[in-house]
Amino acid sequence: MLLLQPNDKTVAYETIVSVNGPGNFIDDVPLPVNCMRIAIDNAIDQSAPLSVAIPSACQSIGDAVGGHVAWPVHLISMRDEKTRKKKVDNRQEKSKLQSSNVPRPLHLI
Repeated sequence: MLLLQPNDKTVAYETIVSVNGPGNFIDDVPLPVNCMRIAIDNAIDQSAPLSVAIPSACQSIGDAVGGHVAWPVHLISMRDEKTRKKKVDNRQEKSKLQSSNVPRPLHLI
């Protein structure tokens, strides 16, 4: 999830393309320090400004959907992945309980 400020509302969902390092460019401009190259998959707030604007190309989240932009690392949240992992873990635990030889009513105790 992309944020404009720490602990702020989510403005878009992204896919991380690459982390900062030598040889990482966006439109022939080196990736700024402490930023990741991300692809914006889905805009929640299309009019929200980009954290690192691309002069003469993209100024808002809506303009950048489907493209690659730089985004500060501290404004990328992985909370959805943690939530998804908890759900998967809970399903696996429930599956283990249901597959045992203990009668179903005892699982509920």
